[in-house]
Amino acid sequence: MKFRALFLPAGLLAAVILRVAFAQTPAAPSGKARAFTGAKIFPVSGPVIEDGTLVVQDGRILAIGPHAAVTPPADAEIMDCKGKVIMPGLICTHSHIGEPSGGDMSAPIQPETRVLDSIDIRDNSLARAR
Repeated sequence: MKFRALFLPAGLLAAVILRVAFAQTPAAPSGKARAFTGAKIFPVSGPVIEDGTLVVQDGRILAIGPHAAVTPPADAEIMDCKGKVIMPGLICTHSHIGEPSGGDMSAPIQPETRVLDSIDIRDNSLARAR
């Protein structure tokens, strides 16, 4: 059996993971704004917007609010999202980045199995994810 884990203090490992997760990437070329209209929007903070508009350009939110209060740029691509929901932050936390061991190979309930203890910081999947 090949042992691949590299054990690091939790703080150092967290710093490595954060560095990979939030690494700067080259900016995308300037693009046309997109307006998502008519959606039910769950903002990060504040009340739910039932009939909302979200305007995005170059990966940044330009405007968000009730449909009547947000006017998209004249050249924006309008996407009708009536009956749809827009909310931030829903991601799948299951990952094989860093070749973690134990989580997938253990029984369904094993609280003593911590993937954090087995991440290989030299695995090339971390560089690919960055």
